[in-house]
Amino acid sequence: MFRGARYAVLALSLCLCACSEITVENEVYGRYEMRTPDAKTFLDVRADHSYSETIHYTGGSEQKVSGAWQWRDAAMYGYVRVCFGSFMLPKQWEFMKDYVDDDRWEHRPNAIGGAYQFNEECTGPVREYGRTILEIDTDSSDRFVRVSALAR
Repeated sequence: MFRGARYAVLALSLCLCACSEITVENEVYGRYEMRTPDAKTFLDVRADHSYSETIHYTGGSEQKVSGAWQWRDAAMYGYVRVCFGSFMLPKQWEFMKDYVDDDRWEHRPNAIGGAYQFNEECTGPVREYGRTILEIDTDSSDRFVRVSALAR
């Protein structure tokens, strides 16, 4: 009986540790990737607080944006956020309809080519099963997954 309880506690603790918030800034530096049926997007987050984003469409075209990003700690939001100055997201991503149909005009993104451009987009950095992830929308499976560290 005691042995079974120990295994149950171990299994529960492994489940609880599968996803955790990232609270140290240098753990978000790196190259991220997000794939959709129509595009592959790369996001490079650098230690000097610059970033570049490139969307490669399956038809061969691409769109690029770059700028500065900020680390906003839990004191400001209650949880850590990584905020990008200007950010593009392909139109076909599943959660885009919610943003575009928003009644508040100040929340609507600009349509540029095959993407929507946001003036500022903040993401929640998390570690999930050992992978670093930037979640764009917690209700969506669309998210950036870190594929490599960037050279310093």
